[in-house]
Amino acid sequence: MQSVNEENLVIAGDIAIDTIAKEVTINGNPVALTAKEYEILLLFAANPNILLPSKEIIEKVWGSDISNSNDMLYTHVKNLRKKIMATMGETLLLSVYGRGYRLRVTR
Repeated sequence: MQSVNEENLVIAGDIAIDTIAKEVTINGNPVALTAKEYEILLLFAANPNILLPSKEIIEKVWGSDISNSNDMLYTHVKNLRKKIMATMGETLLLSVYGRGYRLRVTR
């Protein structure tokens, strides 16, 4: 379940994002992210279990449809997956080939 409370905390399953401090914890463990990884994860956490088209992610994170943007998005998602996997032992970012990505949240 995703929720936003008055302390500006976005929670999606085991992921907690403090939008003021721009800090992310997974299962209570801090996770260091780049600025773009943070923006991408925040977008997913605000829309758990919803397929987000690649073009929509690119527009929201980079502001426009730039050249090689799909490659950049793929690279950032790949790195984000590695960081989630290192903390949780599983990946929560799922690809839907040719369509986009979604964050799988079960609780």
